[in-house]
Amino acid sequence: MKKQLIALCTACVLAVVMIGCKGEAKVETAKFEQAFAGSSGEIKEAADKVAADVKANNLAAALDSINKIMTKSNELSQAQLDAAGEVFVMLNVASFERGAKQSATEAKSKADELQKQATGAN
Repeated sequence: MKKQLIALCTACVLAVVMIGCKGEAKVETAKFEQAFAGSSGEIKEAADKVAADVKANNLAAALDSINKIMTKSNELSQAQLDAAGEVFVMLNVASFERGAKQSATEAKSKADELQKQATGAN
């Protein structure tokens, strides 16, 4: 329980820092990959998949894999919990930003379309 609380606090602090920064959120996996380098079995496979999905910019698949890792928190070391928590937060922030940018683009496109219709109707 204490490990999970520390990982959650670390993730929250990282989220605040990332949200406060300008520019596009990046998901850094170096610390994560290092923390899971000595793992084996299902956890190692999921960790490798997270890293590969992040590098392929497939955030949804990376979130699915990181969730699998987080459900096995009793099998992880503190360093692994911290690294997984950080990547989890970075993935969520990046996904949120991507969704916000897409929504803004769609809204601008719709506004432009409506303006063209309004000027064409005059």
